[in-house]
Amino acid sequence: MEFKIPPNLVIVLIVVIGIIVLINLNVISFFGAGEKDKDVAVQEYITNKKIDSLIQVIQENQESIGKYNEKIEEYQKSIEGIDKKIAKNQKELDKIAKEYEETISNIDDYTSNDIYKYFSERYE
Repeated sequence: MEFKIPPNLVIVLIVVIGIIVLINLNVISFFGAGEKDKDVAVQEYITNKKIDSLIQVIQENQESIGKYNEKIEEYQKSIEGIDKKIAKNQKELDKIAKEYEETISNIDDYTSNDIYKYFSERYE
């Protein structure tokens, strides 16, 4: 199960945040007509700082997402290796089970010495 955050989603989030900020700036400019230009400039500066901060957080999140995706790929490769080992071991177990089944099915034909020899070789 692979979990990756698509880069398009991050781009969409940046665009949405940008639109919200632009709308905020226009609303402040429109309704702030009675305020001094100095207040508007301060408000724009604060808004721009917030935007920069949000962009920095988004970039840090993108880096984290990249690292997590790399880890996920490593884990998936590890799981695939383990699955191959399990399949190999299962084949070996099936082969051994078949051999023992054949041996056990012929046990009626064994003499006491054959049985003794079989167990002594098996449990050496």
